[in-house]
Amino acid sequence: MKQKFTVQIRGNVLIDNQTELETQMREVLAKFPNFVPTFSSVEVWADYTGNIRLFNDDGSEYRAPSVTEKTVQVDELEVSKE
Repeated sequence: MKQKFTVQIRGNVLIDNQTELETQMREVLAKFPNFVPTFSSVEVWADYTGNIRLFNDDGSEYRAPSVTEKTVQVDELEVSKE
């Protein structure tokens, strides 16, 4: 006789897209004998407006490079009148 277990794992993963994530998950789960998936939930992180958030490889949130104007200080020159 065998026992039956329900397994639930929640976590975060950095990956390029959902298709790649689901493919890798199926490959890992196929290694477990007699494993029958019954439910799967994948949620992408989004901001309050619904736009997908992007992250760097180290897990920090991606910020687009900001464009700053370079300010050059020019000393005033005295011009003598002759």
